[in-house]
Amino acid sequence: MPKAPNKKKRTITSFTTYPEVLEHIDNIRGYESRSDFIHRMLVTKIYNRDNAEAPLEVWQTEEDNLRDKLELEFARHGPWAPIAVDAVLIEGNTVCLVKRDLEPFKGDWSLPGGFLKYGETAESGIKRVMKDKTGLDVNIVKLVGVFSDPDRDPRGQVISTTYLVEKVNKHSKLKAGPGVESVEMHKIKDTTNLAFDHSMVLSTAQDVMKGGR
Repeated sequence: MPKAPNKKKRTITSFTTYPEVLEHIDNIRGYESRSDFIHRMLVTKIYNRDNAEAPLEVWQTEEDNLRDKLELEFARHGPWAPIAVDAVLIEGNTVCLVKRDLEPFKGDWSLPGGFLKYGETAESGIKRVMKDKTGLDVNIVKLVGVFSDPDRDPRGQVISTTYLVEKVNKHSKLKAGPGVESVEMHKIKDTTNLAFDHSMVLSTAQDVMKGGR
């Protein structure tokens, strides 16, 4: 095994396949964590950097947006699907929606959601995602369900764990975060053709609220 990189001069080794990453990753030292190394290695892969080494400071911007791409890129190399979390925040006859600023479905409305990070629980993940995407601190009310249709996401199979949530502070204001053009409360009766399978997910959430599931 090659000598671990000096912590002050860390470099990225470019692997060509996911199995190579699995073979080497737990033996790598000098990185903050396994997920940190995965993140940096995948940025190298996605941007097709032919050089075997790249300075650490290259990866200091847009980390959240990049991570979504990275999780999907990794998942395509194995017999597993990435896990996402989505939130349904309903107040009266309105629901919180985000207007996507990233593909797929750029410009369309969806429920707030995002990918889990390595070592993160779904419960902590949904709170992080809601804070990042909408500016809201939330509490989990109830599990809506797990949505795993292989065709629900055009990028490939993504399994979503969806929760009903509520604001910690009812006076909190919405604030659009990374990957979000805008965030608003929409009348539920007007929410048709949401991105992904979110129209169905919202309908399921309403049933859960009524005790239908």
